[in-house]
Amino acid sequence: MIEAKAHSAYGLENHGLRNPKAVHWNLTQAALIEHAIRKGEGSLTRFGPLVVNTGQHTGRSANDKFVVRDETTENEIWWGKVNVPYSPEHFDALFARMS
Repeated sequence: MIEAKAHSAYGLENHGLRNPKAVHWNLTQAALIEHAIRKGEGSLTRFGPLVVNTGQHTGRSANDKFVVRDETTENEIWWGKVNVPYSPEHFDALFARMS
């Protein structure tokens, strides 16, 4: 597999994430397939395409969507079961754990 280092003005560091381990950015189709196979997330059929078994979870969980509720989002989001409000304090704590 061919991998090259790429530098971007929009890197994770610009989003507050420091010292990220492996970051994969704009990989080729072949590289994505190799990663999936190596991680046991899929396999190639005898005809060539990659196949994966998603199990019972085939889509985004609507119950796992949170939006930070603050002065910029308060009147712009339709709050409810689909758009669950998340406090800025909880977001800051979660972001600190990630960075």
